Amino acid sequence: MSLRALGLCGIDESVDIDFLKLLGCRYGRCEFGVLFRDDKEGTPRYPTMQWVETLSTVAATSMPPLRLAAHLCGKRCAELLVNGDMSWVRGQLVPLGFQRVQLNATRINGVDIPDYAAAAKNFRTLIREVQEVEWIIQANAETRLLWEPLVADQRPPGNVSILFDASCGQGELATTFAPPPRNGLSCGYAGGLGPKTVCDVLAKLRCGVAQGRQIWIDMETKLRSVVDGKDVFDIAKAQLVCKEVDKVGWEHTPTLHDDVPPPPPPPNAKVSRHPLLAHKMTLLRDVTTPPRDFRQLIREITFHLGYEATATMAIEPRSDVVTPCGPALGEKAARLAESVAIVPIMRAGLGMVDAMLELLPNAVVHHVGMFRSHGGPDAMPIEYYSRLPKDSVSDVAFILEPMIATAKTLLAAIT
Repeated sequence: MSLRALGLCGIDESVDIDFLKLLGCRYGRCEFGVLFRDDKEGTPRYPTMQWVETLSTVAATSMPPLRLAAHLCGKRCAELLVNGDMSWVRGQLVPLGFQRVQLNATRINGVDIPDYAAAAKNFRTLIREVQEVEWIIQANAETRLLWEPLVADQRPPGNVSILFDASCGQGELATTFAPPPRNGLSCGYAGGLGPKTVCDVLAKLRCGVAQGRQIWIDMETKLRSVVDGKDVFDIAKAQLVCKEVDKVGWEHTPTLHDDVPPPPPPPNAKVSRHPLLAHKMTLLRDVTTPPRDFRQLIREITFHLGYEATATMAIEPRSDVVTPCGPALGEKAARLAESVAIVPIMRAGLGMVDAMLELLPNAVVHHVGMFRSHGGPDAMPIEYYSRLPKDSVSDVAFILEPMIATAKTLLAAIT
C-alpha cells in the first residue's frame, strides 16, 4: 500500500503559517486542508480569505510547494451542486493554488440538497469543466446518490476521488473500511484519525482492503486542542502524526511467500536496472494509470530501451561532414553501418513502433501476429499473421513486445 497524501485538515489563524511551511517541507506528502464556509469565516477551523491568500503565497514559494486542499461546506458547496455555479472556484480558488477540492455535501456541514439527481448532474459537469483540480466527494450514506454512480462507472473520470468517511467529519473512529472501488477510482479514508490512532488504522488498511493500493488518509478533529480556552489547530499533534506515519513507512510492500522463486533470465538477456526505467515501469503497471498516460509511458520506455538496445550497433566513418570549425575527421563523424528492421508483435507491439522509428528513421517495419492460447502456464503462443520478407535481409532486427497478456510470444518470434 502506498500513502499518496496525509491530509491535515482545519488549519486556521491559530497556527503560524511558518510552522506549516516547516512541516510541509519536512514531510512532502502532507496536504493541508482549508475549510471554507461563509457563515463561519473567521471562527476556529474556518480562516478568513486574507489569511488564505497569505497561505497561498507561502505555499507557492516553498520548496517543495506546499500541498493545499480546499474542503467546501455551506454556501460554497451548495452553489456548485445545487446551482451549478463554478465562478467562485474558477475565479478565486484555483488561482490560489488548491490542487484538490473536497465537497462536504452533508447537512451537518451546512449543505441541504433538495434534488440529488440534479446535484449529481452538476457534479459531473463540474468534473468535466474544471479539470485542473482533483474533485473529492465524501462517501457516506447521505451522499450515496453522488458517489455510487462514480463507483459503478466502468471508466470513471481521472480527476475525481472519493473519501470514505461515515462520520461525516465528526471524528468518530472507523472500525470497518470499505474496499477501494474496483474500477480504479482513487479513494481515501477518514474518521477518528489522530496521533494515537493513525498507526493502528494504517496497519488494518495495509493488511486488509487497501493492500497493494494507493490511498490517502485525512483527519481534522483529533488535530484540535483547547489552549487558554480557545479551540486551536495543534501543530504539535500534526507533527506527531507525521512522525508516526514516517515511523511505520509511507510505502508498504507485503512480504511475498512464493514457494517457487521465478527462474533467472537467460544468460544472454540484459535486464536494465536504470532507476528512471523502474519508476516509469511502476507507473505503467499501476491499475489507476489512465489510457492516455499509459500510451505516453510506453513511448518513453521504448525510447529508453531503444537507446540501450542500440548501444552495440556497428558504425562506420564518414568523410563528408563539415562543421563550423572545419571538416570532421576520424571518430568525430560516423554513420550506422547496419541495416535495421523493426518487428512489432501485434497488437501490443504496435505502440512501440513510432518511438523506435524516431530513433531509427531508416528502419523497415515488418509485422508478426501472435496470441497465447488459453490453457494455463503451459499454453503456447500461436502465430496467426506474418509479414516477414522472403527476399530481403536486414543486418539487425529489433522485436518490439511490451509483454502485455502475451507471455512467451517474444521467444517464439525469435526462434
